[in-house]
Amino acid sequence: MSSQEPAFCTAFASDQNNDFDPFSAISSSNTQDSLENNQVSAEFTPTVESWIVNDDLFLKIESSSFDNDKNLPIFTTHFTDKLGDNVATNSKKYGTDCDRSLVFTCDQVEQNQTGLLQLISSKNLNAALNLTTSLITELNNKVGQSLENKLDFLQIWQTRIAILMKLKKFREAETEARYFEQFERPCFYRETSKSNGENTESDDKKIVVSIVPFTFRVLLAELDSNCKNHNNALDKLIDIETIISELESAGNDMSEEFQCISEARDRIFQNQGKPQLCENMDLVNKLRSGVEVRVGELKTPIDHGLMHMFNSDFGKAYDEFLKCLGDDRFDQGVVVSNTALALLYQGKLQQAIQLLESRLDVCVDSKIIKNLTQLLDIRCNDAQARKVAILDRISHQIGDSFETECFNFS
Repeated sequence: MSSQEPAFCTAFASDQNNDFDPFSAISSSNTQDSLENNQVSAEFTPTVESWIVNDDLFLKIESSSFDNDKNLPIFTTHFTDKLGDNVATNSKKYGTDCDRSLVFTCDQVEQNQTGLLQLISSKNLNAALNLTTSLITELNNKVGQSLENKLDFLQIWQTRIAILMKLKKFREAETEARYFEQFERPCFYRETSKSNGENTESDDKKIVVSIVPFTFRVLLAELDSNCKNHNNALDKLIDIETIISELESAGNDMSEEFQCISEARDRIFQNQGKPQLCENMDLVNKLRSGVEVRVGELKTPIDHGLMHMFNSDFGKAYDEFLKCLGDDRFDQGVVVSNTALALLYQGKLQQAIQLLESRLDVCVDSKIIKNLTQLLDIRCNDAQARKVAILDRISHQIGDSFETECFNFS
């Protein structure tokens, strides 16, 4: 449920976005590159997880019998509502003809993970969720699943849960994630042999490894946190960390995995309202928590501006933010939003509105739009018409899952 507090009271942002992005937890490097660069990789190639089961975990697994040739159990989707284009729906409702030429439906892309990545990278998350339903149904019905099919299946499920989290459908994600609780079923493992560091078909030195991506485990811990089960989330991270430590002791470089766990733990502490426990607190959280910030920690004009904002010196904050306008080294959406907030807190509402309206090329985040529309409601008699015009202007830049509630249409 959204807060009743006006958005502009808490909308300060640093240039570093520390919000959890569930898509960053998708394990394939091809996937991550495509999301960061807004490109879709030519092919999707999942890799086998190198998670070797330790004795304690082995005892928890329901059976010691592993049939590598057996299909995965049928895991059906529970959330089956077919989602549409939020923006187009509101556009028709308020009589404007928005440009939706960049919006794809799940039927307009390849029916595989390449198509799925295309929908995600173009911010059409509703269509992407619809496609995961089709892909999961197809793999459930496939006879004779290969290892690659099983890896695809888990990857699609991880992506689906990430999408549900991105859409803030946490309870729906929690329901569907129960299939994978603790990953202690034999179907999530395979038996293999190892000789001289290579997997072979021989029967000696049998080991059990997981086919579940490490990042899928971390994602489910973050999901618990978003469902207010913070202690469960932290316990899951401890369990994951235990296995990672053993793999490191065996000579594997697990530095990236430890960093991922550390970042996840910090986000859980923030969700829990305990940012002071974070291992690496960002500047905004330090300022909000009353933690002393040394001058040497202020690296950019944005950092200096934020310090001035929290010290109620809004004129100096405005001057600092102004230095970053037009500088491509900084997120211009953040810069414009913070500059407008500095004007707002000086009582210059009209100038704040004009600045935001003039930079809708970069100010398309729903939080910024919410700030702007609230200012219009406060200041302007024609607020409704101007909000519809804003929707029309940004429509070609936003995907089908854009939170149109931020407009607060009457």
